[in-house]
Amino acid sequence: MICMSTDVEMMVSHSADKQLQDIEKKYPGFIHMKSQVGIRLSYKLQEIVQGEGIVRGYRIREGEVPTALNGFLYSILRSTKQQRRAIASSILKQFDEQVKTSLSQMLYLADNLAYFPFQVQDEPLFIIHHIDIMISVSGTNLLQAFREALLPTNKSQEGQQGIPLSIPMEKPEAKGHPNLNVPVGMFEPGTNSYANNVESNANEAACNSSTTRTGNVARPYDEEEDEDEDLDVLLARLPGDCSVLQECITASQGCMLLLVLKQHLKDLYGITDAKIAQYSPSESAKVYEKTVNRRNTSCFDPKATLQKLREGSPSGVWDEAARRSLVQQYLEFKQLMLKFDPSDADEEDVVAEGGASSKTAKSSAQTADSSANPGDDESGCPTGDGKSNMDQSAADASAVDARIGLPLSEVKSQQQEGGECEKVMI
Repeated sequence: MICMSTDVEMMVSHSADKQLQDIEKKYPGFIHMKSQVGIRLSYKLQEIVQGEGIVRGYRIREGEVPTALNGFLYSILRSTKQQRRAIASSILKQFDEQVKTSLSQMLYLADNLAYFPFQVQDEPLFIIHHIDIMISVSGTNLLQAFREALLPTNKSQEGQQGIPLSIPMEKPEAKGHPNLNVPVGMFEPGTNSYANNVESNANEAACNSSTTRTGNVARPYDEEEDEDEDLDVLLARLPGDCSVLQECITASQGCMLLLVLKQHLKDLYGITDAKIAQYSPSESAKVYEKTVNRRNTSCFDPKATLQKLREGSPSGVWDEAARRSLVQQYLEFKQLMLKFDPSDADEEDVVAEGGASSKTAKSSAQTADSSANPGDDESGCPTGDGKSNMDQSAADASAVDARIGLPLSEVKSQQQEGGECEKVMI
């Protein structure tokens, strides 16, 4: 019935719509259980009906705005927030790279999402919210999978042959302190115990020896490898069979399609970036149950996806032109992911007591590595003229000696009583 409701014959589709409506009234929840199977069958039907052209998931009738082929199905299942979110989530899951949905079917599903009969703000906002999450996760995974399928660099080959990529760190010797008979590391600046020193060195060594895997061969991950990527370098690292790399690029088209869908929903319903940043799916109040007004100026037209479908599937012959095109698509997708940031909100100012304040700004239009790291105040305590003795005493009481972990007030008292500062382990 779900499949028949998308038929081009109005008599057939209207009859199927009526049957679906009656079934939902008698057996609530039954249609939702079969919705994904029905949508897949509707895609296969449209492949037959629409012929050899590109399969689209919406219809345009004379004098009417575009409507989703599965729009009536959504209108039946949108009676509750739980059901409408469930069907939207199940459709978005088909864009996951693990599902390996064809690009043609992803376009069909995106067309339906673009023209579903949304009525309240929560519906398009929920989809946009999950698009941001999916692109952030799937896009990163695809870039990593592409890199792992490349031939290793010279540095990686040296690491596989046992040549160290970095100078190993020597553990500090546990020499006894002349006065207190405790390890020297106890009193090194910025540490509280020798055990912390050993743990810190172990963690740093573990980071230096981090590896990525290509097939069954482990190769060290080089941070500079990602920064030095350009067209010629990547071409030299392409394997003879680029089918795995092509799968990554094909899956990346789904991310690009979702980005176009997100922009379409923003234009169609007048959704701002501020509204997207403030949205929370777990919001219990009915702040997002306001009616949305649909604009007729926006048309869902993913030109890049349509062009890709017109070109057809790759021939499988990896000549110089095909290999260069593959790398170029990877670099374009990489730049797109660097500019993408699902969080439009700026980070809060980090103000340390007595220290300098700093701010790290993030924007979806900026690259991921352009963020500034917050600065640290080297003094660690407030400075300035005209401070009273009471303010200075309060600052000393709250301050901590970084070398031994004791308040400065106690250290000063020990200096006054003993004549010199003695480090005591408590």
